Amino acid sequence: AGTYTLEQLAATYSALTIRASDGNDYGVDVALDAAAHTFTFRLDGDPGNGARPGTANKYFWRAIGHDYDGQLNKNSAETTRLALGCEAEEAIDIPYKAVGVLMLNGACDTYNVLVPHSNCDTADSAAQYTSVRGDVALDLDSLLTIDVPAGTQPCDTFGVYPKLTEVQSLYAGGGRAVVANIGALVEPLTKDEDNSGAKEVPPSLFAHNINQRSAQNVHAQQADAKGVLGRMADVLSEDGYTTAVYSINGNAKAVEAELIAADIIHKTRGVTLFTAQDELGPEVSNLTRFVSESIFAETYADKLQTTLARTVVLDAALADVTLTESFSDDSLSAQLEQVASVVAARGTLGSNRDVFFVELIGFDTHSDMDTTLSGLLGDVNDALGS
Repeated sequence: AGTYTLEQLAATYSALTIRASDGNDYGVDVALDAAAHTFTFRLDGDPGNGARPGTANKYFWRAIGHDYDGQLNKNSAETTRLALGCEAEEAIDIPYKAVGVLMLNGACDTYNVLVPHSNCDTADSAAQYTSVRGDVALDLDSLLTIDVPAGTQPCDTFGVYPKLTEVQSLYAGGGRAVVANIGALVEPLTKDEDNSGAKEVPPSLFAHNINQRSAQNVHAQQADAKGVLGRMADVLSEDGYTTAVYSINGNAKAVEAELIAADIIHKTRGVTLFTAQDELGPEVSNLTRFVSESIFAETYADKLQTTLARTVVLDAALADVTLTESFSDDSLSAQLEQVASVVAARGTLGSNRDVFFVELIGFDTHSDMDTTLSGLLGDVNDALGS
């Protein structure tokens, strides 16, 4: 059922208005029973046997991440007990953790970010880099250096792109790792094995759209695999964590999940409410409360009602957030500001595991590589420093 506290659930539910079948709108009275880990509710003013709010409450529980367990008695609007299985507030002690993925759309070349620099072994990877890369090789003297434990890598010193001062600082501070030269592989292979067809390779290696899909699902050989963040969230949810998935740059493949619908937050406007929520919200609830025989109609109704309810919950939670950090006005910084707001609201939202997707486009560089990378990686650095 998740780890929302009863107090959080009751406060949110008390803010709802339900339109009953008698055509009138009713508030909700909530009574907590913390000892039993349940609460009961009834419609304010109890309209009696004629009121049938139906399954509107099911959509509310779905919207805040709970399985629906019970419904209003269809023959009356009397108090109904919802056995949610929620933990009491004092029993919740799960440290918060979050994962964020920054997609550098268009492919940011590893060897324009992290470069063999000096103190190399007999193969001299730094010399090989300069020779093989030719006129696109970075000037080694211009790079920011980071040192690795002696003898653990082909070189003891690597160079980081000059604009990435935050990356250099984060690595030097410890607890960070760089995993370089990772592509959309199905299995390890050499150039000869690729040419001979001896090993399985990903589909359409020279197609941008297919490689973006492979990068976001991390399952190159299965085109219909859910996104890597979505699959991660599904596992966390099944393991009992209250998990939410967020994309700050549209409906991305990476956040596609089997169990959890991603929340899409606009990078500058944040949560965008339905403009006619107050006027038409009860009408929409009334229209979608009936169960359809069509799986398509039922899915649409479920998604619509869930989205409207979840938007209200998110907007209310983020409205109370005041950030102390300052963010630049570029696209990536704006996205990370939204991430910071959600993280700050984690107590209100009740999450103990969150995953975030942000994206910066423009990395499909050709002859203008130097100028383009300088600007884009500068934006990455500014965003990381916020």
